[in-house]
Amino acid sequence: MQKLETGKTAKINFTKSYKNKKQLEKILLFSVAVILATLWLLPLLWIVSTAFKPESDVIDPIVRWIPKRVTLDNFRIIFSDKENAPILRWFFNSLFIALSHTILILLFDSLAAFAYARLKFKYKETIYWTMMATMMIPGL
Repeated sequence: MQKLETGKTAKINFTKSYKNKKQLEKILLFSVAVILATLWLLPLLWIVSTAFKPESDVIDPIVRWIPKRVTLDNFRIIFSDKENAPILRWFFNSLFIALSHTILILLFDSLAAFAYARLKFKYKETIYWTMMATMMIPGL
């Protein structure tokens, strides 16, 4: 409490300063988020910008975010050169591996989960906690 000249007491308004502090924290947090998002997006924007540049502009030491000439030659080359860079073949190989792996994992894991949930066997708790521990350790 604070004494006034007339002898009366007045309450100090702490809620206003608390709200200002919270607003400042939100502004700082948002500013950091914007800076991090910008740092994350700049390389992606550079990749897109470079994809539409002709080869002479790509090797030019002067950095230009917007190409002088926009061209689709890079895409034509990468999709038509089947001997040196069969990119469509690589894409479909990756798609085949990913889909087959996902289907097999779903098949075997669902069978194992059913057996684990319905059957009673020795060391069930030990196996459960071992599986949980291995899921908590990130893969390399």
